[in-house]
Amino acid sequence: MRDDASENRSVMTRVVKYLRRRAAAPGPVVRKGRIGKALKTPDAFRSPAADAGVTSMAAYLALMCNTAEDVEKYRRIRALPRQIVEIGCGTGNMASEIALKNPDIGVVATDRFDCGGPCSCGSGYRRVALAWQERRLEAQRHGPENLAVLRAEIDILAYLPPRSVDTVMMINPEPSVGAVVINALAAPPLYEKLKPGGSVLVVPFSREMGVMTCGGLEFDHGPDWSRGLGFLFSSPLAFHPGPPRHWGVDFTASGYSRNSTQRGVYIHHVPVV
Repeated sequence: MRDDASENRSVMTRVVKYLRRRAAAPGPVVRKGRIGKALKTPDAFRSPAADAGVTSMAAYLALMCNTAEDVEKYRRIRALPRQIVEIGCGTGNMASEIALKNPDIGVVATDRFDCGGPCSCGSGYRRVALAWQERRLEAQRHGPENLAVLRAEIDILAYLPPRSVDTVMMINPEPSVGAVVINALAAPPLYEKLKPGGSVLVVPFSREMGVMTCGGLEFDHGPDWSRGLGFLFSSPLAFHPGPPRHWGVDFTASGYSRNSTQRGVYIHHVPVV
């Protein structure tokens, strides 16, 4: 009989494979981007966890190996009037800063926190994942009551009510990961979780930082990729430059952004109608 950890890894693997297939799947051309590229509408998203029979948020979070304490904290946070979900939060420090400055906002910081693989090429991913597992992250130990740091992926949105999320944000995602998430988020079953007038906020990952994190392995890129913007300009969602400060926090002052030539914050605004 498979243990919970093995089952969790299996589900996460299916999630990632599914999202990558959806991101690569052909679809009808719906509009032209600002740089003139044809953009495609992603296929309708369906969570592999739902396909596996998971039908509630509590069951999903348990399947992803979150503790009962974290699930209960998340339940309390959901009662707050405004909600932010961060995808790929890493240490959760930026989410913690937002939560501290905005006690009326529920902040849900998520990441894969996959510590099963080897630590490669100087990447800090496994170190952060182990710290999350052992509850050593600062955001876990001293985070405010309106912050939950959870092991989850983009399909966490599938278990939320429609029009219940004010903002989905990603800070310094790797371009390939950002493309997968944005394509999944653009599909109607996930996009409808955003409130009218809400937003998707992205601080792109610069080429220089990609080289650092990947241990010297460079991304293939064109002129726009050199600033980490390629996956935004080829996205089904329309992104535009936005101010650096949101919720009283300077998004260009994160650890990665300070060492990067990429200083921009890009926002997709959800139509009100």
